[in-house]
Amino acid sequence: MGIVKRQGFYNSVMIYAGLAMGYVNTILLIPRALDIEEAGLYGVFLSISLTFAQLPTSSITSLIGRFFPYFRSSDKKHKGFVSLAGTAALAVFALFAILFIALRKPVLEFYEKGSPFLGEYYYLVLPMAFFILWFSIFEVLARATYKTVFATFLREFFLKFASSAGLLLVLFGYMGFSSFLLYYILAYGLICVFLLFQLIASGEFRFSWKMNFSRQQGREFLRYGFYTMLAGTPWVLIQKIDLNILSHYALPAVLGGYYLYSNMSAAIGIPRNAMNKVTYQIVSDAWERNDLSKIDEIYRKTSVVQLLMGSLLFIGIIVNRDNLFSLMSNEDYFPYFPLFYFLGLGQLVDITGGLNAHIISISPRYRTGTLLVFLACIFCVGLNFLLVPVYGGMGATFVYFLTMLIYNFSTWWFLRKQYNLQPFSGKHLYILAFAGIAFLAGRYLPYLGHILIDLPVRSLLTTIVFAVPVLAFRVSEDVNEQFWQLLKKAGWKRS
Repeated sequence: MGIVKRQGFYNSVMIYAGLAMGYVNTILLIPRALDIEEAGLYGVFLSISLTFAQLPTSSITSLIGRFFPYFRSSDKKHKGFVSLAGTAALAVFALFAILFIALRKPVLEFYEKGSPFLGEYYYLVLPMAFFILWFSIFEVLARATYKTVFATFLREFFLKFASSAGLLLVLFGYMGFSSFLLYYILAYGLICVFLLFQLIASGEFRFSWKMNFSRQQGREFLRYGFYTMLAGTPWVLIQKIDLNILSHYALPAVLGGYYLYSNMSAAIGIPRNAMNKVTYQIVSDAWERNDLSKIDEIYRKTSVVQLLMGSLLFIGIIVNRDNLFSLMSNEDYFPYFPLFYFLGLGQLVDITGGLNAHIISISPRYRTGTLLVFLACIFCVGLNFLLVPVYGGMGATFVYFLTMLIYNFSTWWFLRKQYNLQPFSGKHLYILAFAGIAFLAGRYLPYLGHILIDLPVRSLLTTIVFAVPVLAFRVSEDVNEQFWQLLKKAGWKRS
């Protein structure tokens, strides 16, 4: 796993630095700079923008990831494949933009209860979605050539740093909410430009209209693109439907609380984000060689590492709940903390599944992946409409957790039956047991009198109680190796 370890390490540094910056935003700045209704509107705006960007073009990014290894060429034109994908993305986005403008009235009516002021910012969704789309395409191109670190820096750190600066301007009265949205859109546009310059400077891509592939390959593109679009659309809905349905049924304050704790739970997925920057393309290349042993190795190792890191983050947030409240200094958000439990568990289930969905999506049996995600979407949307009107935010979080559980079980079962790929072992049970012990240690430590003492001590105790048995039982060879390498660099000699 040489390239995974090397780029994964740098990606991890950037992502965890971004995690710290994201927590500054989520815990310290958003509750102070935005009232809970504005936070909800901000969350809905981002959710609509992400949905708009991903619905029409998720198949295009999947096409690049799957087929780029087949068209990689020394002249860097890659047989016109990249140029074709970019042109298709632009055309599909234009079509969806027309539909978005035409459907303005029914869309605003749907969001009227939870986001009554969305109409003032409706057309800002277009540039926001445009920049999200192109950054996603540039990022998958960077991933295809194993140049992922700069893209990770831009998305995970630079953008969050820019958000922090904008929230501080709002907090000190130099900018209002409307100006902050414009500021954030411009920041996203800036990272798109930076990443484009990096791709050009890398010399890995040259624009060419000359398409050098057969009619049969063209039919395969269309077939695969059709099925991945069918799969990508439901997956986007699964990830975003909760906040959107809440906006139809719930009051703005509920949306604000849901958005904040959804952001907090997203930290649990950070380990997956760090590794996927590289592992996605390695799996794609392995499928080209039909190297199932390599896929199995990556599948097993990523599942263990992601559960290990995600469990520590999950219990760390829970044991520090009261400290987080102290840092927020906005009691409006406190009653909504229980939303975090199911949101966090859903994230934990999803990252433990490892690369299951991606392995299926680029395999010869990708149609089955489409069917599984389509069924999961029907289940998720239907159950949301049943439970959210009755149970509000808690109903939405429970549906998310249950959907992740059922979907990941079904993809695991399919890979095991079809390809004999199995990521789970007794190591996963060890991790859960160690996490339970660490949770009890952190949860029942008496309060130490001041947050500046309690927060670091409680976090350190929880981490040590978790990490010591993980290292002692060698749950992950990669984690142990990285740990001893860090100690060696720090001057510690292993006896």
